[in-house]
Amino acid sequence: MTTLPLPAGLLLLTVTACFLPVARAQCLPDQLDVGGMTIEFATTTATYDDDVRISAMGTDAPTVTATGVEGDLLLVLVDPDAPSARMCPSNYWLHWIAEIHILNDEIVIEKTIVAYEAPSPPPRSGPHRYQFILYTLDLLVPLDQVPGSRSGFNLARFITGLGLGNSDPVASFQFTAEN
Repeated sequence: MTTLPLPAGLLLLTVTACFLPVARAQCLPDQLDVGGMTIEFATTTATYDDDVRISAMGTDAPTVTATGVEGDLLLVLVDPDAPSARMCPSNYWLHWIAEIHILNDEIVIEKTIVAYEAPSPPPRSGPHRYQFILYTLDLLVPLDQVPGSRSGFNLARFITGLGLGNSDPVASFQFTAEN
């Protein structure tokens, strides 16, 4: 290395850059395990923050249960790591919205707002988090609030548009999957 003389009044700064591989950037936040949710797919039951094989999920909507939560609720399933878990900014990919009713831990789907789409992250895009979120629902989802696209879904704007902007989820759950 060659050192050159510096003009008077200038400081020499040495900057060392270190780049580490990032497995999951997590640009959008994790969902905490709240409300005792259980997610049962075709051949497996997901546990909180567990890695679930895509092949074990099947294509049909999972059975969702929530302990200690009752009433009319809004169920939302999103992937916050789309299109790639290794890049920011990420966007929510919308997988499901349904108006549901829970009584005695049993969930009945009253109305599907956005049809269920099974998790299927793009190949080599890293592990994706899939988040199930339940909000208390005081009124039915108006047609003008139904998202027009799954891509780039703005969860905060959707919840605020329903008048639930200051509401914390009554239950939430996440697992990861990779293709």
